[in-house]
Amino acid sequence: MYLSVKKVLNDNSIIWAAIIGIASVVALFIALLGLIQATDNKGTKKTKGITTSKHNKKVELIDMLLAVTGAIQSFANDIGDADLFELVNFTESDFENMSDSILLNKAVMIIEVATLHAADIDPKGITAVKLVELQTVTTQYENLVPAPRNATSDKKSAKTFLKTLFKRVDDLLVHNLDKLMMQFKNSHPEFFEAYFNNRKIIDLGMHHTRLGGTITDADGNPLSEVTIKAVEADLKTETDIEGVYLFKPFIAGIFTIIFEKTGYLSITQTLVEVGLGKNVVLDLKMVAIGTSNISGVIRNNTMMPVGGATVELVGTAFVIVSLATGIYKLSNVPAGSYTMRVTAMGYPVKEVTIDVVGGSDMNFDVTL
Repeated sequence: MYLSVKKVLNDNSIIWAAIIGIASVVALFIALLGLIQATDNKGTKKTKGITTSKHNKKVELIDMLLAVTGAIQSFANDIGDADLFELVNFTESDFENMSDSILLNKAVMIIEVATLHAADIDPKGITAVKLVELQTVTTQYENLVPAPRNATSDKKSAKTFLKTLFKRVDDLLVHNLDKLMMQFKNSHPEFFEAYFNNRKIIDLGMHHTRLGGTITDADGNPLSEVTIKAVEADLKTETDIEGVYLFKPFIAGIFTIIFEKTGYLSITQTLVEVGLGKNVVLDLKMVAIGTSNISGVIRNNTMMPVGGATVELVGTAFVIVSLATGIYKLSNVPAGSYTMRVTAMGYPVKEVTIDVVGGSDMNFDVTL
């Protein structure tokens, strides 16, 4: 029922989007659904293996946490809530110096606080979509932490949190969104009827309707971190370390499914039909695109080489430190567009965009 209501709201957003009071409630509703999906995935995830750069993911997580806490603190200032301000009062250094477990605990706390105040921080640029992205990055970082975990404990915690989330969603619908929809009974009767018809549907889609499968490369090796998007359902998930993905919950309908991974040709499957209460399996093989080696010299503004500079392609596992001669080399980089970030002590951070063409090595010098 939740996903069906979400689809009706998205399909008719032109009717209610300009009404701030409704838009903020819908934003909170969507954010809660995102948390439900992320929490459910956490409770069923496989945990062996580490397939990407933990350092890069930590930097990405901290940047997102700072953006969200900044919006919460701004709202706290607006209403004079000193306790709320202090609850999320962290600096970049605070996050960087935290252990993995403490950072993850703080991230979960911040997500819960942000979700509670989703309608309040949306005008400050932290939308429901960004909260879902934060939850996703938090989960990805947790998967990279090599410390042992108790899988049973993880599932139990996720199940408890799911109960809380479902109650929040039910309360939001019954006591808020349902009431707001009454104004459309005469002005937009089709929207009004569609909304309440879907509110009454027994939620087979939440418990039984599923879409999943396994993604491998051309040799049959599983591919992790493949992004899968169900366009019409406005849902997104990723494959785990065994190449397995699962949309749970899902809704019935005909969908366009997009599969994407850096270094591989994207695949778009159209007219994928998912029946109510059905478990649809969609397995695919993805073809790798060409790679290149990127090398060059890091210099300062007097053209002297800079050794010890960190060269990274943002959001990837490609990181290297330049030699004393300023030379660096990144090997086997898949074709695509990247942001290269160069950092060195005593110099401002330099970011440049590079376009990598598969199959041909490239030289790229950087001046700090």
